[in-house]
Amino acid sequence: MMISTNVSSRIQLTILGNGALFQPSVIVTTEKINYLFNCGEGTQRMIIEHNKHLKLSKIENIFFTSSKYENWSGFFGFLLTVSDIKKSINFFGPSKFKNIIEIFRPFLYSAEHLELNHIINDVQATDWNKNLIDDDDFVIKSLPTDHSIAYVLLAKDKVGKICIEKCKKLKLQPGPKLALLKKGESIDHDGSIITPDQVLGPTEKGNAFIILECLTIDCLKEMFEKFNTFTQYLDDKDLELIVHITTEEVKNSSLHQKWIQQFDPNTKHLFLTDKNHYDLGLISSSKLQIILNSIDGRFFKNLEEKQRNFFADDFKRSIVENCPNMTTYNIRPVRKDSQFELLEPDCCRLESDEIKNQAFDAINHYEFPINDQKLDNGTIHDRDESPRVLFLGTGSSCPGKQRNTSAIMIRNASNRSIMLDCGESTIIQMNRYFGSKNVADVLANLELIFISHFHADHHFGLIKLIKERSKISTNPITIIAPYLIISFLNLFDQQVENLSNYYRCYPCEDFLYENADDDRKNANDFHLPSSLQLVDDLVTVNVPHCFESYGIVVSVGGEKIAYSGDSMYSDAFDFAGKDCDLLIHEATMNDNLLKEANAKRHSTISQAIEVGRNIGAKFTVLTHFSQRYAKMAPINLIKDPSLASYIEKNVIIAFDFLQISFNHLDELVALKKPLQIYFKEEIDKMQNLIKKRDLKRKIMSSI
Repeated sequence: MMISTNVSSRIQLTILGNGALFQPSVIVTTEKINYLFNCGEGTQRMIIEHNKHLKLSKIENIFFTSSKYENWSGFFGFLLTVSDIKKSINFFGPSKFKNIIEIFRPFLYSAEHLELNHIINDVQATDWNKNLIDDDDFVIKSLPTDHSIAYVLLAKDKVGKICIEKCKKLKLQPGPKLALLKKGESIDHDGSIITPDQVLGPTEKGNAFIILECLTIDCLKEMFEKFNTFTQYLDDKDLELIVHITTEEVKNSSLHQKWIQQFDPNTKHLFLTDKNHYDLGLISSSKLQIILNSIDGRFFKNLEEKQRNFFADDFKRSIVENCPNMTTYNIRPVRKDSQFELLEPDCCRLESDEIKNQAFDAINHYEFPINDQKLDNGTIHDRDESPRVLFLGTGSSCPGKQRNTSAIMIRNASNRSIMLDCGESTIIQMNRYFGSKNVADVLANLELIFISHFHADHHFGLIKLIKERSKISTNPITIIAPYLIISFLNLFDQQVENLSNYYRCYPCEDFLYENADDDRKNANDFHLPSSLQLVDDLVTVNVPHCFESYGIVVSVGGEKIAYSGDSMYSDAFDFAGKDCDLLIHEATMNDNLLKEANAKRHSTISQAIEVGRNIGAKFTVLTHFSQRYAKMAPINLIKDPSLASYIEKNVIIAFDFLQISFNHLDELVALKKPLQIYFKEEIDKMQNLIKKRDLKRKIMSSI
């Protein structure tokens, strides 16, 4: 039935990923539920970022336009995040997803209660032309080709409003009879039959919308020949908007131009391609980096995100391209001017000066140790020959507004690097930091990736990174990982996409500290490739967290660096990391959550600092913070006086996009004070929450 009495008064189609930094993705929102089309890396983080407009909890149906990895690379991270608030998810896509689900299932153990309903709608499905969705707002159909799947959204007609004057003339009172009329049913009133059209205003017509993917000329040819202008699938509705997920080559082809001209001139076309001019989307993270850069630009450089002014007149054209993320098309209500609007103006351009001035005002009374260099944009690192450590993700569990999941790069002045863990969207973080023009060189010089354990927040960005690097370099990258990760990669090669030529795997167990011979001199004694030039020495350590959890100790440029991965206290790790130049340790929870930390086998902030002090680490960097501490870790709330001196002189708090060099660690330690000044309000909020939680525990324990 294409008419509804319960149509949402507000329905919007919003661009979550415009094809530049984020894979093309669209979300259609109604007052009841949301429909998500494609779920690449960063999709859930974009929804979390823009939670004023979008809600993860309202997503019940996810539609994939093809089995291309980039379309679903964020799907399993999304499932883990929503598993606490959802009982089931429906997803529509090719039959290939049956194998994909099985490959990823070992990482979904915490979401095992979440019911996954896979509706196959590719050309192999015998009933692909049936309605996928038929609810209050839409009928949604799929139109598959051998290359991709197009989705037709038919907005239901909205029953007209009840006319009070007409009801008075017919002596109709509010009640059950009026409700039946609004539902489209005739009634008997005092012996007379009254039909709906006698009391209702005009029906508000719903139009048709299409979301399609054409990434090659062959795909375009098939779409064009098979469906032409889709007329027979529109149920006599006007085709209002087509969202094209495509490439510049296809978009500019003569065949595509010919195809576009065959549609009604009133049909609008919205293009999502990788040549889009706008990267901005993760606004909270971008604003935080501007603030940190204003506090000390030596360690927090400006991000290389594409942005520029946007002009509303661009929305008035029949063909809309180069649109920012969070561009929205208003399906309902109908507007007098353009149906397009920019839901988040900050996704075009951020007013950096205004944000910086807020930071200056907050810390204007703080006297910096090296004030004349404070605003340099990473220039110290350009002159520095010592190793550098770049934090690309410093949050735990799932991506947050300010902190992405775990990823750390160790680099030298020649741009050679290794990576410690690789959470979802690591490649996006690299693009934001290095810029799209420079990231290829960085990837080509990435020699090794270490994965500490199988939890999703530490490796869900690995495949995308391998794929992106394969476009630049044929030299296989070295991966040191637990057996479970190696097994997963093998299955992915066999059943999804063969990437085996682009990496070489070594199990963490081969490099265990207790297996190392006394006369072993360097990492190459473990038969690592000769191309691995950055690492002088490398050992792994079993740590207590989950099955196959490892820490790692590496020597780079004469500096000994110990990384805990996720871990509780470990004698073995302490011994291997003793007297290291830099300890990078997880500090997931505040001290008042000790029981929770023990239950999840994590370290508290004090425990991480204590490890650094006890093993004689010259400096300790805290990372992997709970998203409770998204802006600032509550390090000043630590009550243990024995740690005070070490905290003051040796402890650094990691943020996403913090890059440090070993020649400037003392200066970075001193940054805690201005950071605490700026984030005083956040710290006070955390302190109040801690007090409330402690009071509640006391009350509960006394009952």
